[in-house]
Amino acid sequence: YPTSPVAEGLDGACIKLETKSTGFLGNLVKMPLAAGNLFVGTFDSSAAMSDAMKATKFGLPFDKKPLRFTGYYKYKAGATVTDKDNKEVSGKTDQGRIYSVLYRNVDSDGNPVLLNGKDVLTNPNIVAIADAGEITDVDAWTPFEVEYNYGDKTIDADILSAGGYSLTVVFTSSVEGASFVGAVGSTLYVDKVAIECEADAPEAKEFKDNLQVTLNTTPMEPQQASIFVTDKGNGKYTLSLPNFILGTGDDATPIGTITIEDVKGTEADGV
Repeated sequence: YPTSPVAEGLDGACIKLETKSTGFLGNLVKMPLAAGNLFVGTFDSSAAMSDAMKATKFGLPFDKKPLRFTGYYKYKAGATVTDKDNKEVSGKTDQGRIYSVLYRNVDSDGNPVLLNGKDVLTNPNIVAIADAGEITDVDAWTPFEVEYNYGDKTIDADILSAGGYSLTVVFTSSVEGASFVGAVGSTLYVDKVAIECEADAPEAKEFKDNLQVTLNTTPMEPQQASIFVTDKGNGKYTLSLPNFILGTGDDATPIGTITIEDVKGTEADGV
């Protein structure tokens, strides 16, 4: 397999990512290689043949502000870089890639956002990126330490605590492997990865119960949900319903995170 655990880590076991040939079938469908890869997210195998880039879904909800991305790696590029037609790319040397992305997981209209192979570094919902830079040949375990670059973006603490942001980390043995460009044999070893985060903000209170939604005067079946309430300290509150999915099974409709700001209220008996 392109991705596997091995015993020869910096301290105990580590992960080995190696770009592999996909053989006759891979050549037939112009997917001649598979880069070794490891990421936070999911993979939709049913879409792998029709649109491999969109089949990779990056990120899971994350409720802390990441500051620093660290770890160790070793890398050795394969001998010959080839393209999706399995033809040699003259003068090109393969590289690995290590990065992490924090992004807002709903858009301005409240629709769910999930990054894929086409927009994992370019989507406008991206808040911060930590990129370890060029990963080239190095025989010894080499540390990487990179800060998350937020640019002019800011984090909303209430949305963060309610699960309105998602984080992914990505490792690959071929920097252009998602486009089936790389060198068979390119190998990236990764160990002791850590993400340092900002100290936790005061937590929102969670209220869990059955939630009933009414559509066009028709009540739907109640379903269990959690609403997070954050005291703004001025007699107003923020209400958040994170990553809400309306309905269940085949009828489920992803809604995304619903946030209502500046709700007036008073507390009595914990309510």
